[in-house]
Amino acid sequence: MKIQIRNAVICVCLTLLIGPVVADEHTEDEAHVFSMQTFKIKWSDIDSYLEVYDREWMPLVKQNEFILSHNIYEHAWGPDWTLLIVEEYRSMADLAKAREKLDELWQAKYPDASDRNAADREFDKYVNGHFDSIVTERLGYSK
Repeated sequence: MKIQIRNAVICVCLTLLIGPVVADEHTEDEAHVFSMQTFKIKWSDIDSYLEVYDREWMPLVKQNEFILSHNIYEHAWGPDWTLLIVEEYRSMADLAKAREKLDELWQAKYPDASDRNAADREFDKYVNGHFDSIVTERLGYSK
């Protein structure tokens, strides 16, 4: 009886210690997470906005190891938006880490808050509307 209780206690302790490590590992069978940033920008301003985006933001995206993929789509037909930016992450935890990393890189690029605000205004002058969505992949439905 004492051996069974000791073994049970050891199993519980190992589960508590190793479980979080194993749970944080990802497999190909796990659903990925996607952030979708939708922007409304005047058609005549899209190229100017993307020039600023390419200069200011893309270098940070490329340095961010938590972002698995990053794509920009331009409106062709449908609801009232002009650009859709989609980023892929391994998990919700990685999405949070990616946001933290982007904030860290942005602050390193512009240590002075007034410079960061000026850079933000460079983006904002083109944006007439914006909303974000976060979705998870539904496994088994990809081609």
